[in-house]
Amino acid sequence: MKLDRSLLPGFAVATSAVLWGLWWIPLRWLDDHGLRGDWASFMIFGLASLTLGPFVWRRRGLSDQILPLLAIGVPLGVTMVLWNHAVINGNVIRVVLLFYLSPVWASFMGRFMLGAPIPLTRWIAIALGLAGAAVILQLDLLASDTVSAAYSLADVMALLSGVCFALAATTTRMHGSVRELDKTFVSVFVAAGAALLFVVLTDTPPPSKDVGSLVAVALAVALIFLLPTTALLLWGAALLDPGRVAILLLLEVVAAALSSSLLASEPLGLRELLGCALILCAGLMEAVPAFRPTQA
Repeated sequence: MKLDRSLLPGFAVATSAVLWGLWWIPLRWLDDHGLRGDWASFMIFGLASLTLGPFVWRRRGLSDQILPLLAIGVPLGVTMVLWNHAVINGNVIRVVLLFYLSPVWASFMGRFMLGAPIPLTRWIAIALGLAGAAVILQLDLLASDTVSAAYSLADVMALLSGVCFALAATTTRMHGSVRELDKTFVSVFVAAGAALLFVVLTDTPPPSKDVGSLVAVALAVALIFLLPTTALLLWGAALLDPGRVAILLLLEVVAAALSSSLLASEPLGLRELLGCALILCAGLMEAVPAFRPTQA
């Protein structure tokens, strides 16, 4: 029997998406056991960069492409830290859905940075995505003359993480020859530095006991969770149509919604389901080839 050549890459991307949807679990475990918030990010990303460093330098380092790497790695590293802070302190499903507005921001950035047109179908997807965000954030446009919303810092960081990810995706398109290993190393290195800056700015206390055990768990999360999940995504995405990748990545929303509802008792009511449906529809419109305009 001849198997579809895209089956294994598709499985890799789907697995990565589900694991990213469960990423909040080890982060909150570390937070609950004394490695608070941004300290956990600093440990995980710092240990990941130390692990990748020797492999990068063995390939003659980064000097030949440092500027493109910074253009990609800085926004992607900041994305990771903002995302971690949001899922530790906020409602997981809200954070994931607000992050998935990144295609909206990427469309605008592609227009102004790359000169890419925004077709009608994409405008519809943008409208659906923003409507989903309005539902999730409980924007009330009818009850008063001004827009009111119960924003939390986690919501803001989730939105900003999506903006930073869109910027990283745009600069990645601008610098397509950059090696995947180098991008990953610079991203986690920048993330470690950004997390340390957050620790200083927020005056987050370091762990006072069981430090060795917590560092060991952070190392395990970096080596067993973060790096393999990232590698699965990068490998599978390189072999698949971008539209199919985008659809498979929506599994992250499903995994995050179900896991947070079951394990963290976070609400998954009608409003959350409606916002989820609107943003998923926006993602599907952007991903499915039938909805994407053909290039002349």
